[in-house]
Amino acid sequence: MDFSKFQTVKVEVAQDIAWVTMNRPGKRNAMSPQMHEEMIAALRGLAVAPEAKALVLTGAGESWSAGQDIQLFFRDLDDKPTEKRRAILASQEWRWNQLAHFPSPLSRWSTASATARRSRRSSPATSRSQRRTRSSACRKSTGASCREASSPR
Repeated sequence: MDFSKFQTVKVEVAQDIAWVTMNRPGKRNAMSPQMHEEMIAALRGLAVAPEAKALVLTGAGESWSAGQDIQLFFRDLDDKPTEKRRAILASQEWRWNQLAHFPSPLSRWSTASATARRSRRSSPATSRSQRRTRSSACRKSTGASCREASSPR
């Protein structure tokens, strides 16, 4: 599948890992109807991609996601009930259905741990001391370990 046409979702596959990035850093990755549609297409393509043995979902810039884009998701669709319903269903489809039943392991990375993630792409840490160093770097940037920073609250 050609992921390059997406504007609000960035997809990279490297070393058997699919990195899916919500790509609206100027809006703190607030989810728009367009992002929901692109996320559905991206996850549909990655679910059958043999090179994607794991999926990491992250956000571009300094934020994971600010939630729904109030203007694009709600206000602009208030007088368009059909489009609003379609946006709501798309939102639920990828977040509740596709991710819940994704055939590969799934991980969510907070943006605070994105720097550590990028450095691991070229040389994955395997030793205990390397893992401690990574965890220490996350603590310095977020006040929490990478695991704590990326787990749902």
